[in-house]
Amino acid sequence: MWECQECGKENRDDRIDCFHCGTAKSGVPLSVNNALDDVRQVTEQPMLPVSPPSHFQDASSISIVNNNMPLSKILFSFKGRISRGTYWVVQVSMIMLGFILGMVIGSLMTIGKGNQDGETAGIIGIIFFILIAIISFWVGLAVGVKRWHDLDVSGWAVLTMIPYIGPIALGCIKGTTGPNKYGPDPL
Repeated sequence: MWECQECGKENRDDRIDCFHCGTAKSGVPLSVNNALDDVRQVTEQPMLPVSPPSHFQDASSISIVNNNMPLSKILFSFKGRISRGTYWVVQVSMIMLGFILGMVIGSLMTIGKGNQDGETAGIIGIIFFILIAIISFWVGLAVGVKRWHDLDVSGWAVLTMIPYIGPIALGCIKGTTGPNKYGPDPL
């Protein structure tokens, strides 16, 4: 700690100027245009490191793109609303995950082709493929329904989407502003 020569208040050793009056550590006043002047007017408390928000402490409640909804609810629930940003993060993540898992499954299915181990690996690959397809289908429906809810439309409208064009349009249309019958505004 060091004491300011101008105001007599104590400051941390890592500061180059007085937190309270802005005088440099050597005693020479800093420029009035110093960016720290605005900060000093807002608070008289020393600036301390900020801990992360509480929703980052527990992995089960990680939120995506300014959405106050746990990841599990975003991916598997048909209730509530999600923003366009959340919709696109989930869609792009699912495409990337599908590509990576497809490569892994394809590798499993070609290992030892023609022998007993290859047949076992192929069967395991097919089982993984079916499980991933079911989970991906469910997640796609869940985020689609929540996007329709954001547009103040029943989630059943997800069944009317034209393949490839519908999901892209759904991710581009702005949702209703403010709360609607499906929940608060996700933004």
